[in-house]
Amino acid sequence: MLISCKVCDTGVLQPTKVHRCHGALVVLGWLLLVPSLVVLCGSIAGAGCAVVGGAGTARASVALEPSDLAVAALTSQGVPAEIVEKLRRGERVLELELEELTVEQRDAVRSQQNAMAIVRGAGALAGTSAVFFGGATFLCTGVSALFGAFAGWLFTLRRKVLRCLTCGALTPRS
Repeated sequence: MLISCKVCDTGVLQPTKVHRCHGALVVLGWLLLVPSLVVLCGSIAGAGCAVVGGAGTARASVALEPSDLAVAALTSQGVPAEIVEKLRRGERVLELELEELTVEQRDAVRSQQNAMAIVRGAGALAGTSAVFFGGATFLCTGVSALFGAFAGWLFTLRRKVLRCLTCGALTPRS
């Protein structure tokens, strides 16, 4: 079905799509949309890396073994080899096992266990902070990139109209 143009009375209206905004705003929309999508992808990837790296850091066994100096100190105080070996493997020495030791030996073993717990806690803290800051960075950059992408998308929208092939007049499609 052909619809005649009411502006020029000679042309025929053809269905087409035109931008809702002026050409300069369409260019601005694309300049907002493309970089915002790149930044959004980058912030998602950065947050993923922070979560994966943070989780790995929290579980890392960074210096969980007692140093050679600590092992030598424990051995020189006469701490049994099986307890020193437990500490080397990162296992907890039970109070039942500590009862067999002298007060000085107990204090040395407990001191070494506390040092190892502090190192574990530092690894967990580093992992937690990496996840927190990665998430905060994602929120800040990701949300602002979403707003930029949405504004760019609005500027580049098109609308359906009828255009006259002769005079170029536009009529809304119903």
